[in-house]
Amino acid sequence: MASNEKQIKARGILSKHGCLNVAVTGKSGAGKSSFINAIRDLKLGQQGAANTDVKECTKDIQSYQIQENSHIVFWDLPGLGTETFKQENYTDQVNLLEYDFFLIIGSERLTENDIWLAKTMQNHKKKFYFVRAKVHIDIITEVWSRLNPRSKDQILTTIKNDCYVNLRQHGVSEDDIYLIDNFTPEQYDFNRLRTKLLEDALQFKKTYLTSEYVQKEIIIRHRKKVLLERIKKVAMETAATSSKPVPELGASLNIAVLLRETKYLTEQFELTVESVAGSEDLNSLHSAELQELIERNSVDIVCSEKGIIDVCKDTELCEIIDLQCAMQQRTSEVSDSWSCRIASKYLKGTLDIIYENAVKVNKEIFRFQCKILY
Repeated sequence: MASNEKQIKARGILSKHGCLNVAVTGKSGAGKSSFINAIRDLKLGQQGAANTDVKECTKDIQSYQIQENSHIVFWDLPGLGTETFKQENYTDQVNLLEYDFFLIIGSERLTENDIWLAKTMQNHKKKFYFVRAKVHIDIITEVWSRLNPRSKDQILTTIKNDCYVNLRQHGVSEDDIYLIDNFTPEQYDFNRLRTKLLEDALQFKKTYLTSEYVQKEIIIRHRKKVLLERIKKVAMETAATSSKPVPELGASLNIAVLLRETKYLTEQFELTVESVAGSEDLNSLHSAELQELIERNSVDIVCSEKGIIDVCKDTELCEIIDLQCAMQQRTSEVSDSWSCRIASKYLKGTLDIIYENAVKVNKEIFRFQCKILY
C-alpha cells in the first residue's frame, strides 16, 4: 500500500499543472505495458521501457510520459483478475477513481472483467476508451483455423461489433472502440488512438488553464474587496497620526503610513514571472516572453514619498484651489476629515491601478498559455 500511496502522491504533483493522467487498466496479460511501450516508441529492454512478460508482471503503479506532449501521463496499473488484484478490492488497491481518463485494454474475447471496468467507469462518470489489443493474432489464427478464412476487414468488423454490442449499454460509442496490435502500431487504429489521446490532452490542459484563470479572477476580486476595507482604517490612521501639513497640499498626512501601504498593496498583487505563470514549463521556457507581457500590461506605481505627495496633489488639485482661501477657517475636525479623504482617494486610486494590472496580466497569461499549447 505504501508503494501505491507514493505513486498517487507523485500523480498529484504532475496533475497540478494540468496533465491528463491516463490510467491504463484491464485484465492481466491483455497488453497494457506493451501498449505503453508502443505509444512511446520503445521496445522491451530499452531504457525507460515498461516491463512485460507472459506472466503477471505489473504489480506496482508506474507512470510514463510521451515525447509528443508533456501534458499527458500514462499510468500502468496492475492487471485485474489475478489472485492479487480481484474485482472486490481493485478500485481501492490501485486508487482507480483518482485518474482523469481511462484506457481499458482487452484482448481475445471480451471478458467479465472488461465489462466490470466499463460499468465502473460509467457509474462514476469517468471517460474511457476500450482498446482491443492483439488483433493481429486474431487475423493469423483465422487463416490457420478456417477452411475458408474471412478477409481481414471482415474479422476486424466482427471484433468491433462484438465489443460494441457488449459495451454500448455502458456508454461506449463505436468511435470509443480502438482495434490495435502493439507490435504493428502502424496498422489498424493505433495512430487514430494516438492522435485522439493527444487531442484529449490538449483539451484537458485548456480546460485546466481556463479553470485556473477563473479561480485567479475570483481571488483578485476578493483581494480587492478585503483591501478596500483596510483602506478605510488606514485613511483615518494617516489623519490621526500626523499634524504637520504637507506643503502645497493643504492637509496633514502621515506620508510614512501611505508609503507603507503602497508597498503593501503592491505586494498583494505582485506581478512577477514566478507569481503569475503557475506552470514550471512556462517559467523555464518562456520567462523572457512572460516578463515582456507583464511589463506591457502593467502601469507602474511610484513607491516613494515624493511620488505619493505628487499623486495626492494631482488628484485633489481642483478641490484644493477651490478651498485654499478657506484653509484658515478650518477647524481641526474639518482638517482631519479632509486629510482622511485625500488619503482614502490616494489609496483607492493606487489599488485600482494595481487591481487593473493584475486583471490584465491574468487574462494575457491565459491567452499566452493557450497559444503555446498548439
